[in-house]
Amino acid sequence: MEESRHKEVCCERVYLRRHAASEADIDTELFFGTPVALLKNERENKGWVRIRSCLDGYEGWLERASLAAWASREDPSTSLSITVVPLALGYREARDTAAATWAFPMGSRLRVSEIREAQEAQGEVEKAGREQSFVALRLQAGRRGGEDARVFVKRHQLLPLAECGIVNGRDWVSTALKFLNVPYLYGGGCYAGMDCSALLQVSMGVHAIACPRDSAPQERALGEALDWTGQGGRNPLPSLQRGDLVFWHRHVGVMVDGETMLHANAGSMATSKESVATARARIMGVEGEIRCIRRLRQ
Repeated sequence: MEESRHKEVCCERVYLRRHAASEADIDTELFFGTPVALLKNERENKGWVRIRSCLDGYEGWLERASLAAWASREDPSTSLSITVVPLALGYREARDTAAATWAFPMGSRLRVSEIREAQEAQGEVEKAGREQSFVALRLQAGRRGGEDARVFVKRHQLLPLAECGIVNGRDWVSTALKFLNVPYLYGGGCYAGMDCSALLQVSMGVHAIACPRDSAPQERALGEALDWTGQGGRNPLPSLQRGDLVFWHRHVGVMVDGETMLHANAGSMATSKESVATARARIMGVEGEIRCIRRLRQ
């Protein structure tokens, strides 16, 4: 792939569209720092370009203004980190009372250039712990125009990308629960609205667990299938545990415990918890019986 075709998202979040128009349907959502590739043999269409996400292979249309030049991860002056909270605010200065001018969703990829201790309102430097300190980010100029930006984010809201699996461990369900009551939005993937498969992909991502974007490939790629075959609601479910994935046609949920499931769903128009038996009975009339239940390897 030609270096000039490497780009990365330079705004907080942007929808990937099916067609080159702002009113086109949403397929998925990309966040700040997502590396993409401009597709060959695709001409720019009135400010829109067709791209492929380098993270999950998703293809679609973005406004060119949403992209900046690809910055090499080998830059020795910065370290690549990822946001591990639903929303990390970016401040103009390294103090809590400064203006917040950026909002980075979970999964954003940010380049940290230095660590700053928090400052009190009076301007005195406070020797604080990790949660009171900030990191300085170097953001490329793009949609907002002008020069490259310098922004500060709370240090504990980021993790070096290489350390996610080590520091966060495997309990990605705790991360998924942070999105409880977030509105349901087909194609969405953040605090402002998300769908069922994005709930898995984003939550697993900050635990360094590889996860496709859509429920069908998730069903093929994640974990191992439990020995169970549904028969129109007559067969009882097997013994379930936290982290088990329950798949229907075009839908997926994750078990919080042996009886309760978390899923972003159009029934409640939110990410909600409910009995898997209740969900099974309701979804039966829309998408049919549960197709598969899979358990991730520990």
